[in-house]
Amino acid sequence: MISIGKIGKPIGVKGEVRVLPLTSNILRYKGLRYVYLPEKREVEYFKFFNKKVILKIKGIDTYNDAYFFLRGKEIKIPEKEIIEKGEDEFFFHELIGLKIKRKNNNSIGSVIGIIEAGNEILVVNYEGREVLIPFVKEFCKEIDIEKGEIVVDIPDELLNLNKE
Repeated sequence: MISIGKIGKPIGVKGEVRVLPLTSNILRYKGLRYVYLPEKREVEYFKFFNKKVILKIKGIDTYNDAYFFLRGKEIKIPEKEIIEKGEDEFFFHELIGLKIKRKNNNSIGSVIGIIEAGNEILVVNYEGREVLIPFVKEFCKEIDIEKGEIVVDIPDELLNLNKE
């Protein structure tokens, strides 16, 4: 099973919930009939609003049901349902654990998380603290899933932000 999202707060009174996508392509949700939460649940619908994903699960029809039964759960699908991705697209689960290196081959750390904030932001463990690196072509020059690394070109100031 592959995680494709995490359920957030309910929206409105009909049992709809926000979804934090764990994929760079939110259209990935279109057409899904079932998800695992971890139990198999039928999807009534997914809809998209302001680059956000809204989910409605069949049988969850109130705010309270959504809050108590869905909030915080991971949305998973079988690996066989993974869609093809474009050349410059990555699944978030593929990025977690990748080593971050500079162009001069100096190791910075590894990806321990991803923040969705307009552009994705890599959370990197660097010298025992978290450093945020925007996941954009200007900084992330080479991404090699097979080698397990991302080569970055970032200013030193970015690594020294919030340094005590």
